[in-house]
Amino acid sequence: MKTHTVTRSRGEFLWVQGAVGALALGYAVAAEMHLQWLWLSLAVNAVAVAFLVEGYLHRYVTHNAYRIRPAVEKVLALLSTVVPGTGSPADWAAVHRAHHKYSDTELDPHSNLYTGFFKQLTFQYPNTGQIKASRKLMHSRHHLWMHKYYVLFVSGWAALIAAVFGVYGLVFGVLIPWLMFAITSTVQSYFLHYNLPGSYRSHNTSENSQNSWVCHLLGYGATGWHNNHHARPGRWNPSDKWWEFDTAAWFIRLIKTNKNTFNP
Repeated sequence: MKTHTVTRSRGEFLWVQGAVGALALGYAVAAEMHLQWLWLSLAVNAVAVAFLVEGYLHRYVTHNAYRIRPAVEKVLALLSTVVPGTGSPADWAAVHRAHHKYSDTELDPHSNLYTGFFKQLTFQYPNTGQIKASRKLMHSRHHLWMHKYYVLFVSGWAALIAAVFGVYGLVFGVLIPWLMFAITSTVQSYFLHYNLPGSYRSHNTSENSQNSWVCHLLGYGATGWHNNHHARPGRWNPSDKWWEFDTAAWFIRLIKTNKNTFNP
């Protein structure tokens, strides 16, 4: 697929989002807010990780593993931009494609050898000035808008939630989930090429990708079969064995079996 060089939408602003989430958590504790609302934050993070990021950004936008109808794609593109707070879809796809191209080298944005945990947490990736995104994405008007005006989209989302659900909705439904996703995403990216206890490799790939039960459970059952994925990145279901359950694949299967969402 042809590529197109664009200015990144993430990086500098994304670490600000995580910092604001940390401040929101501190405020919630100091103000003695009802911390049982953290269950809402956990639920939002689960949807963001398993369905919006892994199911849509990773397997659809980045790897074209399945097809969906244009109207559904626009809705998922918008939600995956504002809910996780992880940059535009074009931006996310470009960074992940760089990971596949340069896995476990100094140009790998997710390398636990070169990039490091803190730099990943604060989105300090190699070559942060420019990214390579697919020409298809950057010639799509809604993807171009979400990339160019990313800050406005996420700010508008935060303002909308605050207006409708008040300060609790803003703190526990938007800001703290941004922080949670930054941490969850970094742990996944860093340790899926690390030999954690219980990790295993089913395929002899050229890098050190691992299948990890630890990362899989921390990723809400959607992100752990990384060695399987590196062996066959174009599959919408990376599971090889019957016991390798995958919640993102469940989400995709629902799309594929519904004629109103699947584009045959």
